[in-house]
Amino acid sequence: MTSAEPSHFRLDGRTALVIGGSRGIGLGIAQTLHRAGARVALAARSRDSLVRAAEALGASGPDASAFPVDVRSIVAVQELVRDVREAFGRVDILVNSAGFNARKPADQITQDDWDAVFDINVRSTFFACQAVARVMREHGGGCILNVASGADLLVLDNISPYASSKAGVRQLTRSLAAEWAVDRIRVNAIAPGRIRTAMTEAVFADPAKHAEMLTAIPLGRTGLPDDLDGACLLLVSDAGAYITGQTLSVDGGWNLGRVGA
Repeated sequence: MTSAEPSHFRLDGRTALVIGGSRGIGLGIAQTLHRAGARVALAARSRDSLVRAAEALGASGPDASAFPVDVRSIVAVQELVRDVREAFGRVDILVNSAGFNARKPADQITQDDWDAVFDINVRSTFFACQAVARVMREHGGGCILNVASGADLLVLDNISPYASSKAGVRQLTRSLAAEWAVDRIRVNAIAPGRIRTAMTEAVFADPAKHAEMLTAIPLGRTGLPDDLDGACLLLVSDAGAYITGQTLSVDGGWNLGRVGA
């Protein structure tokens, strides 16, 4: 049996914690892991959105539970991991998908803007990884999937803190993968391109900007959360057992740098 066998993509019996899992890319990843057989713990700030998402997942398969959390609090993140462990007995997969963007020209960015972007996109990612790694070691390892961005490889207007924070996620992924390989903890990331979500809707809603985006994407279309399914499942399943420290671009070729948006 090789890693290409369908069974190697299954996640039956595993518990996945998806932070930022109530909507957008995080919810899409949670749905993918759930369809593959994982029990899913959804965590995000909005209790109502979490409950609706967990109920929708739970109606179609294994356990799905909601865990409200403010990821800006390190203590809250640590308590989240503790609560998920108590509820499910273990954490086999962590997905860090919570994200925030302050979309402004650089000379208008305030300290509060900068701190909010880095607190949510980088600091919470690190401390969630740290807390989960301590649990994973007790069970012989696990998989961590961080959500980076193609925006850290290309130069785009009005997102300098966001792009800088996602570059930090990319390098953090490499550093943790090297340090924790001895514990059989694999750490990878995906770098989505132009994915249409609630967070990006304002940009997509502008017909001129949308048309400009397409000129920079060789595959000729923007993406949806479902376009991330295959990459995510590969990186957290046994099919990707020999992959760690990598950031996989899922962007229709946007990172190739063709002239355009």
